[in-house]
Amino acid sequence: MDLANVVILAVVQGLTEYLPISSTAHLLVLQKLLNTQPSVLFTIVLQLGTIFASIVYFRKKILSVIKHSAANVKSGNIKNDFGVWILIGIIPVIIVGFVASNYLDQIYNNPIIIVITSIAFGFMFYGIEVFYKSSKTHLQQQDLKLINIVKIGLMQILSLIPGVSRSGATISGGLAQKIDFKESIEISFLMSIPVMLAAGVYELLKHIGSFTPELLTQLLIGVIIAYFAGLVSIKLTLGFLLRRGFLPFLIYRVLFGLFVLIVVA
Repeated sequence: MDLANVVILAVVQGLTEYLPISSTAHLLVLQKLLNTQPSVLFTIVLQLGTIFASIVYFRKKILSVIKHSAANVKSGNIKNDFGVWILIGIIPVIIVGFVASNYLDQIYNNPIIIVITSIAFGFMFYGIEVFYKSSKTHLQQQDLKLINIVKIGLMQILSLIPGVSRSGATISGGLAQKIDFKESIEISFLMSIPVMLAAGVYELLKHIGSFTPELLTQLLIGVIIAYFAGLVSIKLTLGFLLRRGFLPFLIYRVLFGLFVLIVVA
């Protein structure tokens, strides 16, 4: 894979990771258009770049959660700990991802799946937002219970299907429970960090014996570019999504789905 493709894939990965439009779908389509097939390791490591961006951007929130969790663990009071809830909430997607990995591999490169999920879930996310806006009262973090986080975690399972979008699924999982929009976005970010970190570290360890100087260079360049593009994506998600909602992304997802149907599929 040449350097130009590395840069293009890294930029697209970073920009689409946190917007509700599915970075996986965009990477798969882009790979077909560029006629390139990067390794699973390269794709997963690109996600590490965007995760580092999330960690840096939300460092104060993350440190606060860790600090409170550490104090609760020390005192034995973890029943109502938000950090523990987040870890419990990611268990379903890890289990399903592991158990259904072979099936997911079979549908991973199917462009028709991307067409269907891009359009269908675009309407689903927008419909959930309309439902959310119908309520005058919205839940804040102090109002949440473990079951709320678990339900968001169950929605994250949908993101294993190309074209769904991890952020779209988890944010709408919060909105469906009438959790404050900004709070739902923050929970989405917090839940994505341990899942993607685990996947990235696993791939790195699994392929640790296959690194070459060329691959290491590609990975380093890709991670750096994905990191900065990820920061832009986070700001767009927090800004544009909060102001405009899911409607612009519904329109984009429909157009993207039609593009894939006509050009790729």
